[in-house]
Amino acid sequence: MYAVRYTEGTRYQLREVYVMQKVTMKDVAGRLGVSINAVSLALSGRVGVSEALRARVVQTAWDMGYFEHKTQALKKVKLKNLLVILKTGALSDVHFHNVVFQSMQSEAKRLGYDIMVEFLGDLTQVPSAITDHKVSGVIIFGTFGDEGLLAIARTKIPMVLVNHETCALNVDTVVNKNYQGAQLAIGHLYRMGHRRIGYAGYATDESSMRLRKAGFIQAALDLGIYGDDPTAGYRAAAFEENLTPLLMVHNAQAIADLLIVKFGNMQNLPTAFFCCNDATAIGMMGALALLGVRVPQDVSLVSFDNIPLAQTAPTPLTTIDIPIRPMGARAVRQIVLAVENKPPRETILLPMQLVERESVQEFK
Repeated sequence: MYAVRYTEGTRYQLREVYVMQKVTMKDVAGRLGVSINAVSLALSGRVGVSEALRARVVQTAWDMGYFEHKTQALKKVKLKNLLVILKTGALSDVHFHNVVFQSMQSEAKRLGYDIMVEFLGDLTQVPSAITDHKVSGVIIFGTFGDEGLLAIARTKIPMVLVNHETCALNVDTVVNKNYQGAQLAIGHLYRMGHRRIGYAGYATDESSMRLRKAGFIQAALDLGIYGDDPTAGYRAAAFEENLTPLLMVHNAQAIADLLIVKFGNMQNLPTAFFCCNDATAIGMMGALALLGVRVPQDVSLVSFDNIPLAQTAPTPLTTIDIPIRPMGARAVRQIVLAVENKPPRETILLPMQLVERESVQEFK
């Protein structure tokens, strides 16, 4: 039998687990060349052995299969293993998810913790690494349903949500200021003279995107840009029907066709769009170019994330910069605090700022 542990990079390390016969403390002691008493102290969490030896004993005991069917014994051991749960395919996003995850790995290593990972379509059941008490804390990176999150919470294992918020449970959360960032972006367009501003985005269950859209709508209401009928005004300027993340990244012609369906004559376009993220803005830029619409001379674009492509786009993007790499490190520090000290729950809002480049032009 083998236990799979995620290590640095993309390699999976297989550790042989001896389960053909019952593993005893004597077996573990013999493997390490230490006394049975030292193994007993290490596994019971009592003083009398160094932390370095305790870590070696726990790791060796786990690798040899000592903890098989010994759930209560495993609960007493302070494992330095963290489980990161991501959506299936999340790491194919090299500009956000991959960067955040690499940051988690680096920070965990610095703090002396190992990272394990599971890719799931949804949290329909609690991962066995949690139910078998093989990890000391869990980082949920991305949007998963409340029912699955509540099931993990019931195990009493420390948990941190990253890039997702929920009202269903009181849990540590590390997120960006998505709502406030959208308002900052709309305020910038307003100060540059734009009054007909559209929202460009796609339907999603991601809380970060929902908050950006909510921030956009609230800013539009506060500034009065949609007049006496805000609902009709928003719908007339919004570009979101039939859009998908893959479409925005890979098919400028399809986006151009949808723009024609939505607005007809390009003279009916808003003077500016707030795009839900940089990938959407870059997709919009390509589609508008196919239609002979120039950015920013004809239409201004402001977006969100400040991924590397934002700076190298055909027209460098004005965008909301978020701390992508610090997000991963902060999440690991928070889960380690929860594991070791159990502080009060908190929501950590990471700072953001507007980066002005060339995609927004003053409207006169």
